Amino acid sequence: MANPTRRRIIDATVASILENGFYRATSNEIARRAGLTWGAIQRQFGTREAVMFAVFEEEWGRLPVAAAAGIQGATVEQRVRTFFRILAAIYERPEFFAGIQVAINLRQDPKASSETLARIEQMSVEAAGALSALVRQLQPGVDFDSATADLLLSAVRDFHVGLHIESVTAPAAASEHRRKNHAAEQELLVAQLLALVRSSVDRSVAAAGGPAAPDRVPAQRVRRQRRDLGATTAIGRVPLDFALAKYSPRPGGGLRITYVCDAGNVRQAVATGIDSPLTAGRHVVTLVEGDRVDRMELIIRRRDTVFDLTATVDGLVMSGVGIADPECPESLLISWSWGAHMATGIAKYTISDEPHTITATYLPADPAPRFDGLQSGRATGLTANGFLGSYTMVHRELGTVHGPYTWIVSERGDALELTWDTDTRRAMEGFGFRDPDSARSVVGAYWTVGPRLRDPQL
Repeated sequence: MANPTRRRIIDATVASILENGFYRATSNEIARRAGLTWGAIQRQFGTREAVMFAVFEEEWGRLPVAAAAGIQGATVEQRVRTFFRILAAIYERPEFFAGIQVAINLRQDPKASSETLARIEQMSVEAAGALSALVRQLQPGVDFDSATADLLLSAVRDFHVGLHIESVTAPAAASEHRRKNHAAEQELLVAQLLALVRSSVDRSVAAAGGPAAPDRVPAQRVRRQRRDLGATTAIGRVPLDFALAKYSPRPGGGLRITYVCDAGNVRQAVATGIDSPLTAGRHVVTLVEGDRVDRMELIIRRRDTVFDLTATVDGLVMSGVGIADPECPESLLISWSWGAHMATGIAKYTISDEPHTITATYLPADPAPRFDGLQSGRATGLTANGFLGSYTMVHRELGTVHGPYTWIVSERGDALELTWDTDTRRAMEGFGFRDPDSARSVVGAYWTVGPRLRDPQL
């Protein structure tokens, strides 16, 4: 039987968050709305953090349950409409909007317990896996790429979350207009989802050698053109717009640069005008690669153990984040990005003296302030091939264990392709190169699937 007191407390908390916001939903305010003393609430939950987490847990727990019901329908349109109804039933709830506020604020709260943050992460991963499985039911036999799957899910979520936001931020007249046109807007969204699914079906059929439907044109990927970087490629199905590099001091001065753009070939260049990649400030650098010479303005800022970088080469502006190489502390490992500013993590992988073990030292993708500094990981598997192969990988961040993942390292030309899979989905993708200073190590960049966008001001 449900606990009626617990129900009163959660309902009071949700109402207070929706009306006053997360931080003004104080212990006293929750107790007042629930008609209880704070002592009675403590006997149920213990702390305000635990009460807030209960709101998140209830809402995120609904996602796997709803997804488990499955998608019914004989046609693509019927399945898309069922998909929309399943998600809308969750996302249109005001309680879901309250749960979002809880997750955002607890993740940003330096006082939040590691246990709560770990549970939020775990439930988020479980929900993502259940929703990915739901997407695959839209058209059996079609492998929706990660960008398409993310768009199908986020379009429905963001439509409803946007309505929640608009209800408290937009003028009353605008909110009333949206309310009256809600059904029509939903139909437009369903039509767009249907077109996206059909386009994916067409691409899948064409890839298998069959004809695409004559009345639909498969979507074309639009790529940014960049000066003298060669044809862009992709790992998996995620478009790339960044480079991975190692900057090392050279005997006699200057820097040796080892880098790879967009998972292409590994390249070498020399930089003069700067003798240490760890020196903060503005540097005017000359780049030499073969018979090509470029000038670069390089700005380096140090943030604890993380380096923020900006480079301008012939009008092309790049932003970067770097870490000192744990094996060669005078060298800098950098993930450069441009265009969409895809958030990437940086990692150094080293074959351990412990048999069949690889240690990972890394900076997480899109590092929040609490992640400043290196984290650790450990992979187990046969290392006889010098990294190539399949491993079991776990990561440790702030006392929390993530994984295990199936980590696969394979060759891509003279570079390396990296993938991380869970039992239900691909979690991360990346690429790397063999460390020119260590036969036992590789340098890697990776991103979550699908990629998050980083603030262009960083």
